[in-house]
Amino acid sequence: MGKWYKNLKIATKVTSGFLIVALIAGIIGGVGIFNLESVDASYKTAYQDSTIALECLEKISAGNHKVRGDLYKLLLVETQQEKQEVRAELSEIDGEIEAEIANYKKMLATYEASQVEKEAALIAEMESRIQAFREIRDKFVNGPGMDAENWMEAYAVLTDEVAPYRTAVDESIAATIDYNNAYIVEQVETMDRQVRFTEIVMTVAIAIGVVIAVLIGILLARSLSRRIRVVVEAMEKLSEGNLDVHIDVDSSDEIGVLAESSRRMSDTLKVIISDLSQGLEAFAGGNFAMDSQAEDSYVGDYRPMLDNIRKMRDKLSNTLSNIGLAAEQVSTGSEQVSAGAQALASGSTEQAAAVEELGATVEHISDQARGNLDMVGAAAKSIRESDEGVTAGNRHMEQLTQAMTEVGSASNQIASITKVIEDIAFQTNILALNAAI
Repeated sequence: MGKWYKNLKIATKVTSGFLIVALIAGIIGGVGIFNLESVDASYKTAYQDSTIALECLEKISAGNHKVRGDLYKLLLVETQQEKQEVRAELSEIDGEIEAEIANYKKMLATYEASQVEKEAALIAEMESRIQAFREIRDKFVNGPGMDAENWMEAYAVLTDEVAPYRTAVDESIAATIDYNNAYIVEQVETMDRQVRFTEIVMTVAIAIGVVIAVLIGILLARSLSRRIRVVVEAMEKLSEGNLDVHIDVDSSDEIGVLAESSRRMSDTLKVIISDLSQGLEAFAGGNFAMDSQAEDSYVGDYRPMLDNIRKMRDKLSNTLSNIGLAAEQVSTGSEQVSAGAQALASGSTEQAAAVEELGATVEHISDQARGNLDMVGAAAKSIRESDEGVTAGNRHMEQLTQAMTEVGSASNQIASITKVIEDIAFQTNILALNAAI
């Protein structure tokens, strides 16, 4: 099917299909009308024209019989006046016969000469015989027929000489009538053949029209359904998360536009998901400076997605920065605790020397100093626990992308440890102050 047809709109394709079917129906109807007109023309020829011909022949035959009767009447009348009336009546009958022959010829003139050649020959033969009959008849009428005294001789002339010519005319009329009857039978058979042919042609034409209409419908349906199925399969793959789809529809109609829109949607989703994957991978690796490499693809309702990713990145970066600051503060506190412990150890040594020098009088102070040493041991233990907390905090920071919920717990532990360290530093300062006293 041509590319130009694929690019037609669906409504145009359907309309063109209906127009083709309508054209086929019109052709079938035209063929039927043409054949019906042919049958109608045959009926006109068989009945109307044949009826005219037979009517003319019937009147000619009747006139010929009247002539026969008038000839016998001419023998029976006695006066010249009556004989003249018979002659006048014969002339009137001749006029009627000539008029019917003229009507017959007028009807034949509506046909091609080749179509009525035989019939025209029969009419010419009939006219010739009528003319010959008139000549012998007029000779009889003007001669023996007018002699009332010698009617027996006139009767013999009429039966022996005139009657054969009249019989020849009757035979010619009968031959023409037989020809018309045979022609009618032939026309009826022709009409029957035309009717059967028309039925066959109409049946075949209708069958061909139905087949063509069905083929057009099938081709149109297959053309539309195949391309729609391609688009539907692609959309099903997209709904299942498979973005690697190929829509092979090359047309400019509604289905082609739908396919092109689906391709653009698939490509856009590919770009966006790839961009999001790269960004999340960078976040998991601790790179929060990563930004979208396909910002132009975030159009329409996709744009808020990019904005929310950026907000999440900024909040996560700030949270991790705060955790880093807390870790630094813990480290600083640990150093301060270590320095305090060293100062406390030095003060304790001096206090022991003073106790040895002072003896029993400072025994109470010595006991207090030993208690302080125990507290220093506890402080050292707390420092080790602080170091373990810091290590745990660093481990929690490395596992941030996998367990963000544990960050809050680690932060709470660090805060508790920091408070303990601050309490220990405060007590150490008190002990140092006491030792100094």
